[in-house]
Amino acid sequence: MRKAIFMSRRSDPAAPFRVAVWGPGGIGQPLIRECINKPEIDLVGVLCFSDDKDGKDAGEYFGYSTAGVKMTKDKEAILALEPDVILHSTRVSAGVDIDSEVTNDLVRILESGINVASSVAYFWLPVQGAAFLEKIESACRRGGSVLHSSGINPGLLNERWAVALTGVCTSIDSIRVQEISNNTTIPSLDMLVKGVGMGRTIEDVTREKKYSVGSRYYHETVTLACHLLGKKVERIDYELTWVLGREDSQYPIRQVDGTTKTLEVPKGTIAGKYDRYIGYVDGKPFFTLEEIFFLDERDTQGVKMNGRPYLGTIRIEGSPTSVEAEIGLMASVLENKILQDDGTRPTYNTTAVTLIQAIPLVCGAEPGILYPSTFAHYYPDLREFPSPLIDASSEATPVH
Repeated sequence: MRKAIFMSRRSDPAAPFRVAVWGPGGIGQPLIRECINKPEIDLVGVLCFSDDKDGKDAGEYFGYSTAGVKMTKDKEAILALEPDVILHSTRVSAGVDIDSEVTNDLVRILESGINVASSVAYFWLPVQGAAFLEKIESACRRGGSVLHSSGINPGLLNERWAVALTGVCTSIDSIRVQEISNNTTIPSLDMLVKGVGMGRTIEDVTREKKYSVGSRYYHETVTLACHLLGKKVERIDYELTWVLGREDSQYPIRQVDGTTKTLEVPKGTIAGKYDRYIGYVDGKPFFTLEEIFFLDERDTQGVKMNGRPYLGTIRIEGSPTSVEAEIGLMASVLENKILQDDGTRPTYNTTAVTLIQAIPLVCGAEPGILYPSTFAHYYPDLREFPSPLIDASSEATPVH
């Protein structure tokens, strides 16, 4: 067995990683599935937030094999387990401000000495100001713990895939990234109606002023991607275009628990939206992120989805080479299979896997915030995941 060459802070690097899941929802479900399936991971606890999950076996509840772990609503019980890392996947709608319950829970976890890999927020905290950054960094220092946040976007599409493609450029004029998502595959009617606004009037949604959540995520990902490219963002402009239903429509939405609910979209109500975040560098648009949410494939701005539930496009105008790429996600490309057998959409699987693959780095890093980069990728046994900075020899040691 190949010797692990990352510097682990665990007492026994050869032992399975002791992992707890904090929030068994859309992202938490595939996290639980993968933790059960991977022999190098020992799922020791699951924190839930609803009475129907409390006390249920974490595997059996979602139709997987028995996990031997009962979900609980008791946060202190999870902390008492002292896992190596908590995979943190609470609801976005819960709020992630500096004094929110989610943030204060995170601080409590970090101060207790438990590492965290989160899909929720905290991707590039310098954007949120010195006070927020210090609150999290000081919690890591006090607990000797590490925080990492990742997902498909933020975390992967801009910070890894787009940045990697700039390797063919010596200069860059502009970058445009699109995230195009078929929302009929999102397993939450609540998120579609209350979060995105599907089936509601523009006036109704606008009154709630919920779109600061989107700005929180996408301001961080645009700013971090530019930072990785040595660019400082001066400002980010935001543009929003609503897509309205052409006729009365109904869409079957499969929920996390396997049931199906109907999304009603009356004519003239919201059936999609285009968000555009434009990062300015040196007084000019440099990095543009476009979020395209649709229910009807006629509303993809001309992009051919070919049945795919998700597509990322990257266009880099640079010199001496420009790049254009499409990244489609499916359960199986060869079988033309859109969703997993358990109904999980590819974006949820992708977000979950970025957290799981980061486990060895989170457990091996020095205390503090570990920001998204290109380090997390597939490896047969995560206990032997190599350092991203290694010598070419088989017995290489980390490069300092």
